[in-house]
Amino acid sequence: MSVFLVFDVECLAANVWSSVSFVIANRSGRVLETAEFFAETTEKATGATADFWKRHPDAHAYNIQQSRGRNREDEERNLCVFVQSVKDKYNYIALSDTPEFDARIINNILIAHNHTTLSQRDSNTYFQCLCAWSFRLAVAKIYNISGKRLRKYLRYHTETVHGGIYAHTSLFDSYTILYDHLSLLDFIDCVKTTVPFL
Repeated sequence: MSVFLVFDVECLAANVWSSVSFVIANRSGRVLETAEFFAETTEKATGATADFWKRHPDAHAYNIQQSRGRNREDEERNLCVFVQSVKDKYNYIALSDTPEFDARIINNILIAHNHTTLSQRDSNTYFQCLCAWSFRLAVAKIYNISGKRLRKYLRYHTETVHGGIYAHTSLFDSYTILYDHLSLLDFIDCVKTTVPFL
């Protein structure tokens, strides 16, 4: 079964993950699995992340609450087991809003525990993670629509899907990336033109 594996990473300190979430869904948007992993880290956001978390205190408090008492090594091992189970069960397209950051953090965890990266499916198969932001910008350019207008269309289709999850947590962001991307694919279907790289 071909699915989307959507993921997001949150850090309270630079390059030190505090939460990682995955959402697995099919093309129609049916969520098949979700997973959240938390690791105890600094309770005070530092560096470049500090201003972001000041603007989102509920999400910051949620990450702190969920990560208290969580052993980083245990959580990383559990994350590796989860990713391997996804590789065993699904043919997936990995999707993130910032794969150069999020995939790097996850891949570093996988490699540290002697697992292959998200993109390496088996010894002969490698699929790069798809960047949701870049994809959206490319679609806007192909269809000659402003990014602002396209974003308004996507927001209209995604504003009610989260139900009770704090904004700017990794799980919320994973759902947002998923539903934005599915709405984008629906937009492409609506204009009935094939995009060459789909």
